[in-house]
Amino acid sequence: MEQLSRDKLLAKMKAEQETYRAQLLAMQPKEILNHVWEYTAREDILAAVDSSALSEEQVWALLKSPCPLADVVKEYRDMDCPNEDVLAAVESAASLRMVPPVYLHSMDYASKHGELEEYAASWKANEVCANQIKSAINGNYHDNYFDVEAAMEAVLKKCGPERIQFVLANQVKSMVWDMRYSTANRAWANTLDTTAFDLCGPGVYINVHPGLMDMFITAFRRDVLEQSNAEKATAAMQSKLEKGGMILNSESKKDGPHSEPPIYRQTAQYAREHGERDAYFASRKAYVDCKNAIADSINSNYDGAYLGKSCVAEVMERFGPERITDVLACTIQHKEWDERFSRSNREWAMQIDTSHMGTERYPFVCDSHSTLLDGFVSMFRREVLEQDKAAKAAATTQREPTERSDDFEL
Repeated sequence: MEQLSRDKLLAKMKAEQETYRAQLLAMQPKEILNHVWEYTAREDILAAVDSSALSEEQVWALLKSPCPLADVVKEYRDMDCPNEDVLAAVESAASLRMVPPVYLHSMDYASKHGELEEYAASWKANEVCANQIKSAINGNYHDNYFDVEAAMEAVLKKCGPERIQFVLANQVKSMVWDMRYSTANRAWANTLDTTAFDLCGPGVYINVHPGLMDMFITAFRRDVLEQSNAEKATAAMQSKLEKGGMILNSESKKDGPHSEPPIYRQTAQYAREHGERDAYFASRKAYVDCKNAIADSINSNYDGAYLGKSCVAEVMERFGPERITDVLACTIQHKEWDERFSRSNREWAMQIDTSHMGTERYPFVCDSHSTLLDGFVSMFRREVLEQDKAAKAAATTQREPTERSDDFEL
C-alpha cells in the first residue's frame, strides 16, 4: 500500500513536470535560460522522491496538493538549501499539508454527515495549538516582563492564524465570567462561531494567567488579524483602481492630500452581502492609520509643556476633517468616563454618528495622553470651524449679484 501511494505521488509529479517542460519548449530560447535553475531543481526533487523513504503520512499529505512538485520547489527556493538537502524541502512541503483544516461544525453535525474523521483531526490540531500558545506565553514571560511579540511569532511558526483565532476565542468564551479579559477581546470572541469546541473538553483550555492571555489576544488581533485584513483589502482596492486607470503608479497614492480611501459608512454585514468587503476593510485600515498619525503628530509636536498648533495641520493634510472627526469622536465616546476631556469636547463627540465604525472600535481609539488629546481635539475643532466659515464666506461672495446699471447709450 505504501509503495502504491508513493508511485502515485511520483506519477503525479512527473505529469506536472511534463506540463512544465511543454511550457518551456513554447518559449523563446533566451527566455528558457531564465528557468534553468527551476527545471534542474524539479528534476532533483523527482529523483529525491523516487529514492527517499517518505512516510505514508507525508506521501498522502503531498498527494492532497493539486501541484505537489510546485509546492516542493517553493519550499526548496525559500530554504535556499544546497542540492544534497533537497529532501528537506520535500519533507517541509509535506508538513504544510499534514495540518488538517479547521473544522467549524459540531460533533453532532460531523456524525450525521460522515465527517467524524475531519472533526477528530481538527480537534487534535486545536489541542496542539492550545499547547503551543501555553508554551510560548510561559517561555517568554520572565522577571515580570512578557515578550508578547516573541510569543506570537513562536506560535505562528507552528499554527496558522485561522486556527489560533478560534482557539483564542474559545478560551475567552470559556472564561466569560473573568473580567481580566478586556471588553474589546470579549466582544471580538463573541463574533466567532466556536461550535466545534463545545465538546473539546479541557484539552483546548489554555491554563495561563488571564492577564498574559489577554495581552497575547490583543497583540494577535492587532498585529495579525487587523493587519492581514487591511493589507488584503488595500491590495485588492489598489488593483481595482489600477485596472480602472485611476492610479497610474504606486507613488500617486502617497502624494497629495486626502489620498486615503473614502469612508465606508455601511456595516460589515452590508459589505459582505453586497460584495464590498474590500472597501469596508480599506476604510477600517485608514481609520487605524489616522489614529496612529494623530498619536505620532502629538508626540512630535509636544515639547513637554506646549502642544504645537502644526500638529493638526499635519494630520489634516493627509486624512481630511471627516475621517479625523470620526476617530476623535470614537475615542472620546469610548472614554466617556474620562473627565480629562473638556465638557465641550465630550458634548461635541456625543453628537457624532460613529455607528458605521462597528461595535469593535478598540483599533480606532487614540491612546495618547487624554489631556494632550483634548488639546488636539480643541485645536482641530477650531481649525474646522475656521475652514467652514471661510468656505461659507466664499460661497456668499460668489452668490452676491454683480453691480449693474440700467443706463445705456443709444
